[in-house]
Amino acid sequence: MLPVLDDIGTKANKSGQSTDRALDWNRPDVELRTLDGAMARRAGTGDGETLQIVDRRGDLIFEYDPATGKSRLTVEQGDLELVAKHGDIRLRSSGVVSLEGEEVAINAKLARYQIEETTFTGGSFTASLKTARVVVGRLERLAREVVEKSETVCTRVSGLIQMKAGRMRTLVAGSSQLKSHRIYMKADTDCKIKGEKIHLG
Repeated sequence: MLPVLDDIGTKANKSGQSTDRALDWNRPDVELRTLDGAMARRAGTGDGETLQIVDRRGDLIFEYDPATGKSRLTVEQGDLELVAKHGDIRLRSSGVVSLEGEEVAINAKLARYQIEETTFTGGSFTASLKTARVVVGRLERLAREVVEKSETVCTRVSGLIQMKAGRMRTLVAGSSQLKSHRIYMKADTDCKIKGEKIHLG
């Protein structure tokens, strides 16, 4: 029979009555048990010894391995919730912080990201925003196909706009207007202008 402690930390006998005898915490068979059956215990021996906390069903909740310094929090059934009603929650690591799950949901009034280098990899990406503003030093887009749809597009460039394409076609349902201080057009072979009326000058 393992020595058992009740929830106030005193040693209890088989009838549940506490005794005044001191408990040797160095014994490998010591258990600290609550009234509903949850307990903290030492498991294993030697280098494989760990500190474990299990619930009343016997499911492992927390385990600490002193040999490796690794701590593990496990919830076999139910949910896990971290709540700081009047403070912050911080996760810090000198290595990698990983989040894995079928779905990851983040809800916040304000989000700030300060990341030196970011990589996104996935099957698809969808964003729905009321307003978006992006400021970058250099923007490079690589895509097999680009489709853009908008009611109005306004582009202002103080320097040069250059486009290289195998073929180019522009279809305008209404009128098309081109204004420039100087226009230079050159064709290696034919240049055709077709219309019911052509006005020059």
